[in-house]
This record gives sequence, C-alpha cells and structure tokens, in this order.
Amino acid sequence: MKMQLAQTAGQNTFTAYGEGYVSVNAVRHSCNLVVLPDRLIPDWTKAGFETLSVGDFELLASLDTEIVLLGTGNLIRFPRPELLRPLIQAQKGLEVMDIQAACRTYNVLIGEGRKVAAGLIFPDRPIEPKLELLPLCRLTACVPGHFQRQTYRQNSL
Repeated sequence: MKMQLAQTAGQNTFTAYGEGYVSVNAVRHSCNLVVLPDRLIPDWTKAGFETLSVGDFELLASLDTEIVLLGTGNLIRFPRPELLRPLIQAQKGLEVMDIQAACRTYNVLIGEGRKVAAGLIFPDRPIEPKLELLPLCRLTACVPGHFQRQTYRQNSL
C-alpha cells in the first residue's frame, strides 16, 4: 500500500467540533453551514431538519462536488425521499451522518483530493436524553439455582 501525505494547505478543514458547534480553520461556527474546500456558505438553510425543502437540496446539487455529506445534528436522520431529487438529477452522491462523523469524513476526503461538500444542520437546541425513572432490580440467590428479584426505588439507594 502506498501512503501519501495529505495536502490540505489553503483548504477549509474541520479543526474541532463539540456540542452545538464546529470549527473550520480554527474559526467557530454554530449555525447551519456548508463547507467546501475553497469557501463556506453560512446559514445555507434557515430550516431545521424537519422543515428542509427541495430548494435546500437544489443548492447542494448546484455545488461543484462529487459527494455531499449531510450532517444531521447529534442523530442520524434521513431526509424525505422527495427532497433528494435534485441530487439524483445532478448525479451527486449523498451520505447522511451525524455532524461529528461528517466533520471527520470531510477531512479524510479532502486529504484524498476529492470534491466534497459538508452540509451541516445544527439542532435548534441540544438534544437532551430522555430520563425515565425505572426501578432498579437485583437478583439474589436464595436457594442455589433459584433467584429472587428485589426492586428498589431509585431515590432509596
């Protein structure tokens, strides 16, 4: 296998990411963003994921790229099929992933000299995990081979 040093000098690359932001060339962004090797398109859509439109995908299809990486926030969410028509007609590839994966994949593809764009959609607010109060259980062996279930309230621990 032949290894080559990635040549990304002078191109936009992701230098950091975290909850609700990405950094491109050490500049922090927290709004919807398209990243191309030679330019950035901030606020490429005002829509959230649920309200994306065909027009948003027409903009992505018009870019000089082979592949579009769609970062859909903290979760992988696939756009409705009718939204993809502009990309299909333009014969552009689409990969859907969370924002962090889109950043990493973009940097790898840029290093390979590929024509790639990353379209990032930030959630309106950070997605908080749902916490449910579930009873905690412990199985204890009273008689060898027979188990008894003990249930505790979470606040009693």
